[in-house]
Amino acid sequence: ALGEAKMFLKIVCVVFMTFTLCKGQGVDMTLTADTYGAEVVDAVVDKLHANCLFNNDRLFLRRLAYVESTDGSDPKTYRQGYDGGIWQVDQDMFTATKTCSAAIKRECDVILKEFGIDWTKVTWDQLRMPLYSGIGATLYLIQRLASNHVIPGDIPGQADIWAHYYHLNEPVGTYIIEADKATQYNCNGELDLAFLMDSSGSIMTSDYKLQLDFVAGVVNALPVASDKVQIANVVFGTLAKVAFHFNKYSDKQDIIDDIEQTPKDNGGTNTPTA
Repeated sequence: ALGEAKMFLKIVCVVFMTFTLCKGQGVDMTLTADTYGAEVVDAVVDKLHANCLFNNDRLFLRRLAYVESTDGSDPKTYRQGYDGGIWQVDQDMFTATKTCSAAIKRECDVILKEFGIDWTKVTWDQLRMPLYSGIGATLYLIQRLASNHVIPGDIPGQADIWAHYYHLNEPVGTYIIEADKATQYNCNGELDLAFLMDSSGSIMTSDYKLQLDFVAGVVNALPVASDKVQIANVVFGTLAKVAFHFNKYSDKQDIIDDIEQTPKDNGGTNTPTA
């Protein structure tokens, strides 16, 4: 349960950074050429995963951006005559994805539908925009790996994939040394976190208890305070209701106690009201 809570916190932190740092002043930095930084990379990865593109990559795409270009901050990233962008998608790699072959047809269709990008009409210089570079890397990897390979979760295993399928003949040690730096997030900023819990009859009592324990475990791992992390809880069944608001509790144990005592509705599953 603790491991799941830590992974949840990492996801919360990534989403938090994506929306607070990449949506500022109405400018989408993922579609701005020659931009860089961890927040930009996180936003690109979040966009792709939210549309089920390479969402089983186990942090590989995120780490790859750091290994290839230090999230675009390496001076060589946007060098003259090279347009591969943050993920350093070479021109021949990009060209290999242009026809949207059967191996990546589904992904190309999703990209067209969700982002309005017809990949067959994209030019290499557009990969200077982070989203396009991330898409190019994703399509290339899916096409190269096909259905015969599963991305390993461990960094050495990913390093082997990188050296054999992406950055050919590069020492695996390069990936191993740099990759872990990409996923060391700082989650010490202020955060309002609301949980949405299903208490309907479609959830077995034992599973409902697991849900309560998981949420309580996440809260226990957070620095709860009025100037750090505030928690709210919404529960839905036949109807949705706010179990408690952000400003109700400042003590972590009070929040955990409230969560663990949340009654089960056992009614319908009225998700839209939530």
